[in-house]
Amino acid sequence: SDTCSGSGNQKWIPASNPYNNVAPIVGKSAVWSTGIRNNQGFAYNPALNILYGASHGPFSDDEINIIEGFKNYGHPIVIGYAADGNYNGTTTPGLSTSTSAGVSYGWTGGSYTIDGQAAAAGACPPVGDETANMNAINANAATYGAYKDPIYSAYPGTGAGTVSSIWSAGTTPGNAGWHSEGWSGLGLYTQSYIPGWKNALLAAGLKWGRMIRLKLNDAGTAVIKTIPSLASPQSDTATYFQSGNRYRDMAFSPNGRDIFLAMDRSPAASAATVGNPPATVGSCLGCVVRYEFLGYNPTGASPFPSTIPDFIPVDSSTAPGCVTATAVTIDAANGNNNLWVPITGPNGNIIAEIDANNNDLGDVSTSFFTRTGNPVRTAFANKYLNRNVTIGVQNAPGTAVSVRLYITAKELADMIATSGSGVTGINDIAVYKNGDACGTAMASVAAGQTVTGRYVQSTYGHAIQFNVTSFSSFYFLSSSSTLPFDLFSFTGKAKGDAAQLEWVVNNEKDVFSYTVQRSLDNTNFEDIATVDAKNNQSGNITYNFTDFNAGKLASTVYYRIHSNENSSIGKFSNIISVNFASMMVTSVSVFPNPVREKTTVLINAIADETANLKIIDNTGRVIKVIAVNLVKGKNSVQLDLTKFKTGIYFIDINGKAISEKVKLIKQ
Repeated sequence: SDTCSGSGNQKWIPASNPYNNVAPIVGKSAVWSTGIRNNQGFAYNPALNILYGASHGPFSDDEINIIEGFKNYGHPIVIGYAADGNYNGTTTPGLSTSTSAGVSYGWTGGSYTIDGQAAAAGACPPVGDETANMNAINANAATYGAYKDPIYSAYPGTGAGTVSSIWSAGTTPGNAGWHSEGWSGLGLYTQSYIPGWKNALLAAGLKWGRMIRLKLNDAGTAVIKTIPSLASPQSDTATYFQSGNRYRDMAFSPNGRDIFLAMDRSPAASAATVGNPPATVGSCLGCVVRYEFLGYNPTGASPFPSTIPDFIPVDSSTAPGCVTATAVTIDAANGNNNLWVPITGPNGNIIAEIDANNNDLGDVSTSFFTRTGNPVRTAFANKYLNRNVTIGVQNAPGTAVSVRLYITAKELADMIATSGSGVTGINDIAVYKNGDACGTAMASVAAGQTVTGRYVQSTYGHAIQFNVTSFSSFYFLSSSSTLPFDLFSFTGKAKGDAAQLEWVVNNEKDVFSYTVQRSLDNTNFEDIATVDAKNNQSGNITYNFTDFNAGKLASTVYYRIHSNENSSIGKFSNIISVNFASMMVTSVSVFPNPVREKTTVLINAIADETANLKIIDNTGRVIKVIAVNLVKGKNSVQLDLTKFKTGIYFIDINGKAISEKVKLIKQ
């Protein structure tokens, strides 16, 4: 026909179109493929050159198809998978077991329509046998195109919910009683920001007002099972954003965080009874809604592990060197500095999570190395995992930050199988940290971190959780590993014009002394003292050094420690700063104190600056952080503590020229 051939738009029709000059069409034809019932959503993957389509089933078997030229997708005589026989029935008129696109042959007892036609006798041919119909299509494949099965059919013909079983029982349920989603808009998520979502199709559901996610294989040619299910080990879809209205279409922002959904002006069919997941937005006729992925909530029990789903795989790489992970920003402005923010690799799977515990870390960059070949590596006579992670943050945290690092099940198995690794299970693995840049091997000795928890990530691997106050490179060794010279901490504080330094070490059997170095610009360091090592002692060893009159040199002075070792392999500590300007603050006070509802913090500052005011409870947990713009001289900050529980709190004020903490009692 002229409609199919597009005779009025011949210049738009490619000469390579597959149905050009296919009878009864003479000349060019705009037709690309046939046998599609009601396709309302398309998504295209340019990297794989695949066009996806979401098509309704009449009563069941909504389809996800890969749309290819010169293919027949079966409607109205093959619906869903050809082999499942969901629409099979006798072709004898008058029998209720005969189905025509889901409607009993000859049945006129309802208002159902098929492609705009009344569902009466003859509206569509009886289906009969779907496999036989597929074979009939393929018999003419050379002329009209071969049959192509969908890559996914929702609610296919299995069990009591099949279309044929419902009709055989003589029942005619309403719309909500049929097994279909009514897919409309279709999207392809190609970003790596949301763990486990990369290379997934998302369909907007008309019928039950929800979004359906279907994970694709790497080739983009099949839907894979990834989601745990109560009914079976895994299922193939996940549902999100249950609504009281039908969803028409969707879009993703370039940052991979934002999802926009267009809501129909018609309500969803029995959406309130679906409940998978529970409703997240009510009725909003004709609205566009926006959702944003921020991270995962901490649980309510110490050490507050993440609620990340355990079915997300652990990311790995076969690249020869370090691989850049997905960048994130963690701060109060993004609303994620008290959530577990995931860090993903190029595959969109999990590498690490950070709970900043209300610290504003700013931009976070991560790189990681994984290696195939030899099962483990060796450094300083210790076996260690074929994985290391390097994390850098824009702003150093003021308090401890919680971190979770992920390893694969194979990496753990390789360590267990390696003689001399000291590892028999996940409880033997610990995290070690040093100042290396990301590389293929441990270049300097790493210090063990205190592990706060170990967690199973389904069959994919494990997460190891710990707290840090600074970031650099992290490695995985046996918790019983002994490395030469473990530097556990290096701290400094101002007292008058003196800088009081302290460092704590262990296992320093090869160290004979430490050199203290000082810098006024954090770049050029000079030796100022040598402290002999006490390597005849066991356990943790504490060293102290006082740099008198350092406060007269600069308002901020920087220090680092260098170990002098018999092996001539010296190592530097991290760099710390000692701020003397804060010693000049005349006063910080709180009135009234104790307080029932509201109180005022009085600050006498020596300089204009923006400082952080933290309210900390008696366990050390940061309850609230406020950015305070101080001017030189007297400042006041009003605090409303009405909703705070009775107890002892601390007001901690920190900036470039101020560092004060005062006690507060809430009655």
